Amino acid sequence: MSEGYIGEYHAAFHRAAPAAADELLKRIEASEDPVDIIAHSLGSRVTMLALNRAPGYKVRRVLLLEGAELQPNIPQELPQGTEVLNVCSSDDNVLKDLGSVFNGQTIAPCIGRAGLGRKMDRWTDLHITDAPTQAAAKAKKGWALDGTPKGHTLRDLGGHWRAYEDPKNAAAWRAWFEGEDFSWLEAA
Repeated sequence: MSEGYIGEYHAAFHRAAPAAADELLKRIEASEDPVDIIAHSLGSRVTMLALNRAPGYKVRRVLLLEGAELQPNIPQELPQGTEVLNVCSSDDNVLKDLGSVFNGQTIAPCIGRAGLGRKMDRWTDLHITDAPTQAAAKAKKGWALDGTPKGHTLRDLGGHWRAYEDPKNAAAWRAWFEGEDFSWLEAA
């Protein structure tokens, strides 16, 4: 136990992520143009902490990949002009165990495993392990989304890296930053 924290993840969640969010916010504010952000895992906490304080229209689009931030920590609204695509994997065991249990707060679902858990303007959850979502993405957009656990390497046993490591997903992420409207997901 170091410096009053239960473990390294707890320390990262409560100390390192807020410090990194301060740095990210400085970069957002210093940019002359609106910025786009890609964040994975605990980077979703960093991003959301920075967005909570970011001025409107400074952040355009955010792609959260298997985010470790907890549902209750997400604000009720996003800054003006910001849109979020939250990529979820319901069988991500890293988020189930580390994110939802060892963060030192009340146990709550991580947004990268369960989604936001409520409706919010300009926030879209994309459940890549959901068969109807995969079928809709293939039929409507030609995207072969893959959230299927591979289990062939130690790194993927928890299923936490496939959202960005599987090249089948790249077309969807590219489309997001090119302005694709993902509202069709609500019908999937």
